[in-house]
Amino acid sequence: MVNVSYYGISLTTNALIGNRFINCLLSALSEFVSYGSTFFFIEYYGRRNTYIACMLTAGVLIIFTPWINLYSGNLNTAVTLFAKFCVTNSFYVVYIMTSEIFPTAIRHTASSIDSGFSRIGGIVTSFLIYGNNFITAPFIGTFTALSAVIFLLLPKTHNEPLPETIEDARNMTRGIPDAFLTCQGLKRRKKGGSDDMECKVQQA
Repeated sequence: MVNVSYYGISLTTNALIGNRFINCLLSALSEFVSYGSTFFFIEYYGRRNTYIACMLTAGVLIIFTPWINLYSGNLNTAVTLFAKFCVTNSFYVVYIMTSEIFPTAIRHTASSIDSGFSRIGGIVTSFLIYGNNFITAPFIGTFTALSAVIFLLLPKTHNEPLPETIEDARNMTRGIPDAFLTCQGLKRRKKGGSDDMECKVQQA
């Protein structure tokens, strides 16, 4: 969904109100600022929190852009550029978290597969942008926001050691809701009364 929302905004930059060359320049600047600011966001607020906040914000903004455009074209341009700023932040986070979640044995392969499948979203978006904005924008925005909610099912990886084995990756449960762990047949076990938790597979 990061690819869909990113290219959905990028490919429609020329359709925004105002000088198309200035709009493209501002769009590029929003990415430049985003890559610099995300470094601080992920260090102070964590990877997962940054992704969720940015994608929820971008999703809501994308949903309402057609109606904002009816009210003010210039305001719609500003909102769209800010949405791209948020989506670019999420793009940054996705590449970092992908390498931090998968274990060493399959990290490169998993990252390659993830990147390859994400291009499908870019291909689909190239067709969606020609649809009715009052249909495509809410569609893209809804799934963008939904991806932020689904991200809650991934563990927090900030200041966590990289997993070396599949078992290490399964034991990364910090921040994952207990209900989801139960569905996966996993449970938490406290270590020595501390807040550090270890995930173990439930024995049948």
